[in-house]
Amino acid sequence: MPGLLTHYCFAKHIVKDEDPLILIGTQGPDVFFPYGLTLKHKRKDSPSLIRGFGSLLHRIDISKPYYDFILYAKEHEHKEILSTYIDGLLMHYALDSVAHAYVFCRSGYSKDKSKWLIYSCAHNYFETLMDKEVMKYFGDNTRQDKVLPLGEKEMTIISNAWSDFNDKEHIQEESLPKDAFYCGVEDYRFVERFLMSRFGIKRRLLRLLGKKRNKLFCYSYPRNTKEGKKYDLLNLSKREWKNPSTGEIHHETLLEMMDIAHKKYLSLKAIKDRAMQGEEVYEEFEKEVGGINHDGVPASDPEMKYFVYAFDWGK
Repeated sequence: MPGLLTHYCFAKHIVKDEDPLILIGTQGPDVFFPYGLTLKHKRKDSPSLIRGFGSLLHRIDISKPYYDFILYAKEHEHKEILSTYIDGLLMHYALDSVAHAYVFCRSGYSKDKSKWLIYSCAHNYFETLMDKEVMKYFGDNTRQDKVLPLGEKEMTIISNAWSDFNDKEHIQEESLPKDAFYCGVEDYRFVERFLMSRFGIKRRLLRLLGKKRNKLFCYSYPRNTKEGKKYDLLNLSKREWKNPSTGEIHHETLLEMMDIAHKKYLSLKAIKDRAMQGEEVYEEFEKEVGGINHDGVPASDPEMKYFVYAFDWGK
C-alpha cells in the first residue's frame, strides 16, 4: 500500500474519478487483507488463505497476471464492469509501484520473526498518519468507512471474477473462495467503522496497549495531523530516501510521486484499453510495469536493505 485514504485521494483528486467501481478498484489487493476481521460472524474460509492471496499479488511481477485478467474481462459477460474495475486496480498498482518503496524506506522492514510485528506496525502507523495528512492537503472530509461505496451486485461480479480467474490461471495454487473479495470489502468497512472515534477516545485506549505491537492502534486515525507532521511523512522537505531494494536515491515528495504515478496509470490504462479492443500489446504492458511489484521494488530481487527510518521502533 500506501493507505486506504491516500489511494482514495489519488483516484478522486489526482485522476479525478469518483466511479464506485474505480474507488473499489483503487484499493487493489489490499481489500483481501481485512478478510475475517469482523465481530458480526465468523468467516467460513481461512483468513490466511485470502490474505495470502493479497500478499502474493503485492510480491509478484504483475505483468502477466494483470494482463491475463484484462483478457479475461474482455470475454466476460460483465465486460464493462470488470473493465472499469481494472482501471481502478491499475491506479492502485501505479501508486504502489512509485510510492510504496518510500513507505518501506521510512518505516523499515525485517524478515526476522522477532522483529516482523514491530516493523509491520510501523508500516501501518506510517500509512495511517500519512493518510490523515493527504486528506487534509486535499481538503477532503470523507469518512474512512465511506470510501468503499460499491453495491452488492457489482461486488458479487468482481468477487466471482477473482475466484474464477485464479482457478483458471493459478496465481495462487489454492482455490480462492467465491466470496473472498466481497467479504474482504465488507470486513474492511467494518474495521474502519469499528476504529472510527469522533473524539479520539478509542485511539487513546488502544494506545495504552502499546503502539509498537498493536495493529488496531496503528490503523486508527488521529483527530488531526499534528502527530504526523513532526515526521514529515509527505517529505515536503525533499530529504533523501532510497529504494529499499536497489538503493536508488530519490528526493520526491509524496505529491510528486502521485504525479509520476498518474502518468504511469494513464499509460497502463491506454495499453489496457487497446487490449480490450483486441490488440496484442502484452510486450508494451510488460515494459511499462518494468518488473516492479506492488511493494515498489524489483519482483526479481525484492530483498530490502536500505532504510531512512522515520521511527526507531525496530532498530
